[in-house]
Amino acid sequence: MLKLFRKESLLRKLSNNKKNSSQRCIVSYNIKNEYSQFIPLPILHINTIEDISDKCIIEILKRMDYNDILNMRLVNKRISKIIQRHYGELNIKKIKEIIFVGLGEDKCYRLNQNIFSLSFDEQFKYGVLIENVSKYLKYIKVTQTVSLENLNFSNLCYKIFRRLCESSVHELLLTNCTITMNYEIFSSLLKTFYLSNVTIKHCKLDDCQLLSDHLFILNLQLRKFKFFSFDKKIDYIYAPLLSNRTLITWAENSSWPEIILLQGVKSNFNHIGIEILLDAFHEYSCKMDKSFTTNNIIKNTNSLHWDFGFIRCQLSQLIAILRKYNYWIRFLNCTIF
Repeated sequence: MLKLFRKESLLRKLSNNKKNSSQRCIVSYNIKNEYSQFIPLPILHINTIEDISDKCIIEILKRMDYNDILNMRLVNKRISKIIQRHYGELNIKKIKEIIFVGLGEDKCYRLNQNIFSLSFDEQFKYGVLIENVSKYLKYIKVTQTVSLENLNFSNLCYKIFRRLCESSVHELLLTNCTITMNYEIFSSLLKTFYLSNVTIKHCKLDDCQLLSDHLFILNLQLRKFKFFSFDKKIDYIYAPLLSNRTLITWAENSSWPEIILLQGVKSNFNHIGIEILLDAFHEYSCKMDKSFTTNNIIKNTNSLHWDFGFIRCQLSQLIAILRKYNYWIRFLNCTIF
């Protein structure tokens, strides 16, 4: 009997020892797992690029240059798909200026020696719809200037701006374009990207509201705004919603363009708005440097070029206002009607 009890007790001890040892092993195994992710395995069987995980490939691509990433797209389909899925996380190429050239429609064309060597009919095959441009240029960011020539500047262009441009762009150039973009979207476009220089040259306006108080009051950041009329046969372009509200807003905020050129534009500006703007500019100039007298201060400020186009007032009314500033105004470009 004693022998049996001893055997049972020995068996219990052995079983308890095994449990304790297994628990210790489990604890040590868990501790090892916490740090094992930082310690590579002693043997990694990597023979081809297919043995590397997507996560590792993405981390490698993040550390590569833009041109090298484009070359990596040619390695195999898997890497190309990874780049397409995660292009927003990778390095992109930044360029100062981009120019879109078309033929008066919703397509733009590449301009290089290879294209010019083709026949005229073959060149048409390489046209890209405006709505698809961002797909081909998704690895590029524009930092300064966007230029469009002979294109339909529609609401689709707003989406292209959002995808291609950084948060702020310096300049927008529109040449021989048909502007069909909604006037509110157009004003919002200039505001969103904080455009300071806008040039509209020989463009057709689908809506007269594109040149209105809404555009200039919403975009006080504009430093240069140049508008050149399209058709020489037409004496002017009528902009009935461009009024003294714009001039008064500039005066109240002490924020006016250095260059405002409204060539061939017939607005509702008159002598009252011009007087308010000139008085505000004169007062602002005097405050800039109190050491100068009021009569000499304007000679020390930056020159301005304001071409208001066709304005609504009599010549005698305008001359009466300008007599106060004749000593400083070297050039006045406005047409009375």
